[in-house]
Amino acid sequence: METINNIQLTDENIYPDESVLKKVLGKTYNAYLDLIKLFDNNDLIYEWRYSKDGKTWLCKVQKKKNDCMDVCLEGIYEGCGIFPGEVLRRYLQT
Repeated sequence: METINNIQLTDENIYPDESVLKKVLGKTYNAYLDLIKLFDNNDLIYEWRYSKDGKTWLCKVQKKKNDCMDVCLEGIYEGCGIFPGEVLRRYLQT
């Protein structure tokens, strides 16, 4: 498997709206939309924020005190999260 570390969305002045995300994600944009639907269906709140530390736009996903930060790489939408085991098991069962 090839590793791609071409981080995108680094311009603080360009908000990652639908057209920007379509261009960056390419063929994987529909997978991103599926993920957004999953967030919506599970009452998760998401918002794009510019990280001055990482110098890139990150999508913050939150439900109560559980956070997840996602990043866009060229053609890839990648995420990581911190979820209690009970919450994670419930979401994986849906």
